Amino acid sequence: MQIQAIETFLMVYDTRNLSRASERLYVSQQCLSRQIRGLEAELGVQLFIRQKTGMLPTDVSHQIYPVLQEMMDRFEQARDICSTQECKAAPKLTIALSDGMSNYIDVSLLSELARDFSGSELVIEERPGVECIRLLCRGKVDMAFLLEPFDDTMLEHELLREDFGCIVMLKTHPLAAETGPVPFSALKGVKTVTGSNTNCAALHLQHYCEQSNVWPQYVANVTNLVGFINHLKRDDIVVTLLSCEIPHITNPDVVIRKIVDPVLMGKCHCCYRTSSPQRPLLRELTKRIKETYKSPENFE
Repeated sequence: MQIQAIETFLMVYDTRNLSRASERLYVSQQCLSRQIRGLEAELGVQLFIRQKTGMLPTDVSHQIYPVLQEMMDRFEQARDICSTQECKAAPKLTIALSDGMSNYIDVSLLSELARDFSGSELVIEERPGVECIRLLCRGKVDMAFLLEPFDDTMLEHELLREDFGCIVMLKTHPLAAETGPVPFSALKGVKTVTGSNTNCAALHLQHYCEQSNVWPQYVANVTNLVGFINHLKRDDIVVTLLSCEIPHITNPDVVIRKIVDPVLMGKCHCCYRTSSPQRPLLRELTKRIKETYKSPENFE
């Protein structure tokens, strides 16, 4: 049982509504539904009755709610203890990366920049985007790297780079027959592999699906998309990813097509709290990071 599934259950139970839970957790409704279904399958019980007016908790939900709430509280306490211990050590700069962001950000280069500029050891934490925002707002991390969309109400942020969405498939796939970009509408019903449920690029794709009401047929969520592509053998699926991962693709049997109408721009931001005591330092560090990273060249 994953802590994120517990958090989703608690929020849906409290709000009785997937839409409101989605807004508070910064996660798509489809992703929340999958997490609830997964938790129900794991526990072997029905947790909610889906109604037009919302989500009605079952009797077993009422019984397990206090148990899961205690588990969540204990997890928060454990994390706070670990955070306190870290504060006793040498000066550190803590950066949270939204899940999957380490595929797009050169962590070693980031560490070098932080060490040379601030003289602090860099601590990298990769977590779901909603948790990055929560930690940032609570002052548990100094900076976060997030992919749009996200709630920036309490955050100051700088656009770091822009990557465009694309699909990768074997040369024998029907969509590979045409040259040039592929319209987003062409993905409707197409068997698709994307990142894990909390992966920032996968959530980015879901955002566009919700906006356009165009839904691929998801057949798998994998952690290492590039590794999956480099060993791709099936010619009936496409893989979605952002352009920054293209240089790591080595499979000679695949083709890459940019997605258009709309162009799926993955905008990565450096974020920090507007009230952070290290705000001047973070702003200058952000400036240097921004100078180092550049958006990829366009291609058709």
